[in-house]
Amino acid sequence: MVFTTVPWEEIPRFEPVEEGDPINPDPNNSTYFLAKIYDYLMGEINIPPAIDAAEADLYFAQVNETITFTAQAHDADGDALIYVWEFDSIDDSVVGKTARIAFDEPGVYGGLLTVEDARGESTKALIAVTVSNPGGVVFVDDDDSDGDTEEHFFAAFDAIRQDYVAVSPELVMGGADGINGAKAGLERFRVVWNCGELGGLDEAEQLAVADYLDKGGALFLVGQEVMFGLPSGSAFARDVLHVTGVEHDVGTAWVEGVDDDPITDGMMIYLGFPPGFDDWTDSLEVSEDAKAILLNDGGLPCALRYGCSGHRLVFMAVAFEAFPLEPAEEPSGSGAVGSLDDGPAIDAGSLLAKVLAWLERPMVTVIRPLAGQTCTGATVVWWEATDPIGEELSIDIQYSTDGGSAWIALASGEANDGTYAWDLTKLSRSGPYMIRVIAAKPDGFSACDVGDEFIVSLVGSNQFAAGPNPASDVINFYINASGEANLYIYDIAGRLVFSQKIESGQTYLDWYLVNNAGKPLANGLYLCYMVTADGVKTNIMRLVISRQQGVSE
Repeated sequence: MVFTTVPWEEIPRFEPVEEGDPINPDPNNSTYFLAKIYDYLMGEINIPPAIDAAEADLYFAQVNETITFTAQAHDADGDALIYVWEFDSIDDSVVGKTARIAFDEPGVYGGLLTVEDARGESTKALIAVTVSNPGGVVFVDDDDSDGDTEEHFFAAFDAIRQDYVAVSPELVMGGADGINGAKAGLERFRVVWNCGELGGLDEAEQLAVADYLDKGGALFLVGQEVMFGLPSGSAFARDVLHVTGVEHDVGTAWVEGVDDDPITDGMMIYLGFPPGFDDWTDSLEVSEDAKAILLNDGGLPCALRYGCSGHRLVFMAVAFEAFPLEPAEEPSGSGAVGSLDDGPAIDAGSLLAKVLAWLERPMVTVIRPLAGQTCTGATVVWWEATDPIGEELSIDIQYSTDGGSAWIALASGEANDGTYAWDLTKLSRSGPYMIRVIAAKPDGFSACDVGDEFIVSLVGSNQFAAGPNPASDVINFYINASGEANLYIYDIAGRLVFSQKIESGQTYLDWYLVNNAGKPLANGLYLCYMVTADGVKTNIMRLVISRQQGVSE
């Protein structure tokens, strides 16, 4: 289609008697214009490429963590396509369907994908990713009120020196299907979601919150009107927020903590609402599996915490912006801002710090076995695990023989004493292993660490083991020699094809199925044995080379 608002009669007419270049005539006339319109409408049209997918494997990542961006597109005209990625704070563009980028500063970054066909038509797509420092918080600014409340959070974050990255709700929504759920990687970070004075959670936001928690997230959700926006009997309120009933807009002059609660024990605070902000505090009926943590001046819950199913939630139906940013220096009497009677002086930053500490996962580090260490007979798994608020931790230990793709239980419910004696003789195979240690709080909220790859050798004295067998590309030898030794490999005709000196203390050797000249050996049966420096000869082992396509010497 061509649409023009220029009056046709105002365009100069073409006069045949005019002189000019017949090949490149003067375009400033109606005849030329009409001919070009005709050519466009009736001629071949180059349709721009269509982008089918443009995504990242992580939408929330740590500083210097590699994010893999991938794209897929097609062209209706069958033209070849060129993919070009451009990223904020990255000087050079990346050409190709895949780009791997790491950002060295926290923030929100855009990745612009341009797909261009051979004739110059192009289509663009934008991907946004969020990068945080380790231990940082993702702050979701979902404030729908006329006045902004996020500045109150920012001041509280700064007061407790808590690093954070602020994002809009759109940046966290969109699961594996691109529509429902939370963006990949968000579950690795603590999230503070602020709905402000009047904001709530729409259906897409509810799906994102539920998915984030299902993946093991840790959420501080704040909003006086969150419950007001949910229908009566809402499954989200019951199953995700753990609220079974609500009395709306009761208001409160103060809030008080719950005895022995890890977040609010001893807190009693008068609220002070900013000018233009109203008190819409709710009274909540808290489900049996959750705990009330703040009570309004009617003695009813207005905030709760939930810790189970591998995630943690704090939901507050009272205005965070009403908590003072600074405690009263000398609290006294019922009119003191920041305290009630003889209660301790509490401010918004102190409350936020306590909530975030409760939402923080344990810290666990695998110390041993060391990277590349060869373990025989028995070894000790060493770890260090601590909890930010001193909760008791139980330890599960797992091992992997395939680089971490699958894990096998080694021990569960161990005391957090830092060591576990491992009897390797009960294992069925030698080879590379990895250890994963999981430290869990009593409610199942956990963290884990994976150690470096090490070698398990189930080989007797002056013996060796080898595998895989048959092999298609490499055979790994696990050696237990008393000193120096020599490894010999013969073909079925009895010809020596490969030999290797084993140094004293060497426990591992990769053989890439080649002869002494480095040339690949043919498929077939080979014989192998080892002789130690003091003359001890092992039994002969049969090795089979079996590639998909035979390789001859």
